[in-house]
Amino acid sequence: MSKNTKLIIIIISVITFLIGVALIIVSLLIVPKLQARPDVARCTKTIYDMKALSSALDLYKLKTHRYPTTQQGLEILLVSDGILKDLPNDGWQGKYQYASPANISITKYYDLYSFGKNGKDDLGQKDDIPATENFDCQQYLKHN
Repeated sequence: MSKNTKLIIIIISVITFLIGVALIIVSLLIVPKLQARPDVARCTKTIYDMKALSSALDLYKLKTHRYPTTQQGLEILLVSDGILKDLPNDGWQGKYQYASPANISITKYYDLYSFGKNGKDDLGQKDDIPATENFDCQQYLKHN
């Protein structure tokens, strides 16, 4: 084997090593960001579902002059003139929580929220996602 061949093999080995190190560094920077995206999508789905549920609750109130009771729950929206065809689950496949009259004052008439990422009832606080106008999924995921 000539000196030139040995030098070429060493250069290729060094370049391959540097490319491997670069890929490891890039993956350490990018993978955590990619892993957070499914939670952003789940949170965003939850927010849009609750906006739709809030609209359905308002339509129910227009028809009946009151919001459903806690006992009737969101299920009444399926029965009452077919306001909804089905009840969605939140982005983590949990059930939406509803109470009327409001217990924790998410709105002044009813409480509508998701247990959020941890799937536990935090009474509309901490990890729970409330049905509010200005909810920020990015901020939520930074803290949960």
